[in-house]
Amino acid sequence: MTNVFIGDAKARSSLITARSLGRRGIRVTMGAEGRLDCSQYSRHVSSRVIHPSPVTHPAKYARFMLNYLRVNPHDVFLPMIDESLDVVVDHLDDFKALCHVPLPGSPYVYQMTRDKAQTAAAAGFLNIPAPKTFTLNDLSELNGLSRNLDFPVLIKPRKSASAYGIVIIKKKEDFISAYLEVHKKYPLPIIQEYIPVGGGSYGVQLLMNQASETRAAVVTHSIRTFPVAGGSGTLKATCFYPELITLAEKLLKGIGWVGPAEVEFRVDPRDNVPKIMEVNPRFAVSINSAVAAGVDFPHLLLRMLTEGDIEPVLDYSEGVFYRRFLPVDLTHFVLNPERFRLSPSFFDFTGNHHDLLDREDPLPAAASVLYYFAKIFRRGLITSFRRGQTS
Repeated sequence: MTNVFIGDAKARSSLITARSLGRRGIRVTMGAEGRLDCSQYSRHVSSRVIHPSPVTHPAKYARFMLNYLRVNPHDVFLPMIDESLDVVVDHLDDFKALCHVPLPGSPYVYQMTRDKAQTAAAAGFLNIPAPKTFTLNDLSELNGLSRNLDFPVLIKPRKSASAYGIVIIKKKEDFISAYLEVHKKYPLPIIQEYIPVGGGSYGVQLLMNQASETRAAVVTHSIRTFPVAGGSGTLKATCFYPELITLAEKLLKGIGWVGPAEVEFRVDPRDNVPKIMEVNPRFAVSINSAVAAGVDFPHLLLRMLTEGDIEPVLDYSEGVFYRRFLPVDLTHFVLNPERFRLSPSFFDFTGNHHDLLDREDPLPAAASVLYYFAKIFRRGLITSFRRGQTS
């Protein structure tokens, strides 16, 4: 029997991956940071392990995971969040000596997807449309740059996910103070042209083989987001958009990517050109939409890792809805002044596929509710929602 270790039980992609593989009779071990991390309670998880946090204790996480995989051999190890991937990349040869890991052999290739400045530079080199992007080598360049910017602009951490740390600056006089504030937590963030909303936000989920050839592709359209003005999708639907797949393939093949990734685009309403926003070097949180649309990314990845290569799977169903109801779509509803005029309606659950809610696998949803109640009392979750800082 194939044994797979899935890390990061708090990630919704971990839950979808566990369900996909467990339903096929594959033995799944789930790693978690805390007792309420929801994915570990799936009925498709065979065993559970509490590991140190890759965010707050990366060195301990690396030592723990390497020792665990030596003592408890697994065929495949799937780190599921950016911080876990960062640690694995730093010890890639050690991990690959123990099991299959879905990452390219070069840490440099990984950094081109993880670092938004390097992603923008790669897009420019490959002639892929992207927002104008500016980077600083040190803070002494800040005053000079501010005089030459067209506002509004975005200040974006070089490494972050789900709109964490992103600030929209509308006026020149606010720019330097805002940049320095972001810099305190995310050193030397990038400055990027603001692409207005209205053209649509899309994600292209891809699976690339060892030759950086596409083995699966699905496009999703974000219908609602959190934060409301633009961020991670809370309601998405699969759609056909071949141009985006071509652009995403061009980028990933151009940098030599191997494994799963999501390439995010926003269509600029000023010229109707799709522009690349960032790359997530892992399964996207909306992986459930692809699975429901007929492209089982977790199983395809497992086959590719263990068999060497697979036939491309490029056909999928259009109009499959994926909803992150708890907590972000609910929060979108609460904070959106147009909440009762949403289309589709917030109260329309017809045909929705959820990451948590599953009648045959109810415990992850229950654990998630307990987790958020605990977080409200411990860390002021409602305040963090208003700042667009949910996990």
